[in-house]
Amino acid sequence: MAVELSLYAELRARVSLFEDTGDVGPLLDPTTTGLLALTDQALRDHPPPEADMALTVTVASWQLHLAAPPPAGARALRHRAMELSAWLDALAPVLVPPGIRAGVRRLPRLPRGLARIARDHDQRLEALYDHAAFAVERYRAIRDPATLRTAIVLLRELVEATPGLFAILPEEERSRSVRARTSLGVALQHELARTGELHVLGAARGYSEEAARLCAENDPQRPLVMFNHGSLLLDAFRRTGDEAALEESLEVSVVALNLTPMHDPLRAVRLCHVQNLYSALYDRSADPAVLRSAVDFGAEAARTVPDAEPQRAAILNNYGRDLRNLYKETRDLRLLRRSADALRASVAGSAANDPNRISRRLLLTRCLLDLAREERAGGDTGLVAETLGSAEEAVRLATPGHSFYRDAVGLLREAERLAHAAGQDPADPWRRHGSG
Repeated sequence: MAVELSLYAELRARVSLFEDTGDVGPLLDPTTTGLLALTDQALRDHPPPEADMALTVTVASWQLHLAAPPPAGARALRHRAMELSAWLDALAPVLVPPGIRAGVRRLPRLPRGLARIARDHDQRLEALYDHAAFAVERYRAIRDPATLRTAIVLLRELVEATPGLFAILPEEERSRSVRARTSLGVALQHELARTGELHVLGAARGYSEEAARLCAENDPQRPLVMFNHGSLLLDAFRRTGDEAALEESLEVSVVALNLTPMHDPLRAVRLCHVQNLYSALYDRSADPAVLRSAVDFGAEAARTVPDAEPQRAAILNNYGRDLRNLYKETRDLRLLRRSADALRASVAGSAANDPNRISRRLLLTRCLLDLAREERAGGDTGLVAETLGSAEEAVRLATPGHSFYRDAVGLLREAERLAHAAGQDPADPWRRHGSG
């Protein structure tokens, strides 16, 4: 990226000279074409485009296409200049500094097809949504706060420009209003996770609830809207302890699940979400029947989750967790064996850089300890060795000084005692891990 920025700085200097003095000479230097191509590629590779960089590419492209004789690709340069100009003019005003917006106005009138983006109300709103949605996805990938703020600003402008509750709307406008509000709720939920500020929770909950109430029964996005609202309500419960939010979350999440087709790849994620809600209810009520409901939903989620689903490891972990909890209620050893199988698969499917990898390893180790104790009478030496190996791996994964490390060392001690009782003493375990 340092190389890209240095190239951009050189191109920006040439454009600035032209803007300040009208001297087009540096822009017509043969090296400008290469600088422009590399800077424009950087612009495309790191969306959403930064406004000043977009203007720089716009001006350079326009001036190059006017050169005499016309350069190769003059038509493509002109098209790119117009495309970026339309993009800048469609952005929320707060995102485009006045100087840059003035620079856009100095360009020739846009071709009719592109100018419509800036002038047509519906197309401008669609452009705002597209850029905001991309910014949210990009934030999920790179966790850049500025990118998230961009999304929130765009979505707030979109919400202000679209009617809400109590308005009589054509189907298309109603759907756009719903989409704007559920997306803003999701973006604010990300901001809440980043900052922990509860006033953000109130705003997110308000937009999400309005989207759920506004969404028509036959709107294709209704399953997603209800799932988003249920997820936000669960977040509200976890942060505030509001049991009414938990109960409402279950209600709307079941609606979302029932609206999700059996073949939909998101169905397993939504099944797991409902499982987590029943699990949270069990934590409050200690009712085994509620826990059985959690296990039932978890079983279907684990059975149907695609191998390529990014949340597969989390789904299997949650299923294994609830199976182990139900075993504690019933002492049914079959549940514990199923729990161990699910947790093994979860740990095996966790990426090396997954921050939840250590917590999943700890849960698997606890489950294996339970199972090894139960199976000890059968002389299962392989299970004892697996338990010891899992505990040792947990110690290796955990960061010294972190609570996970203390948990891992405690589990290792238990596994070593179990191995000792089974006649499988590890070599000098206590000094090896700094335990006395």
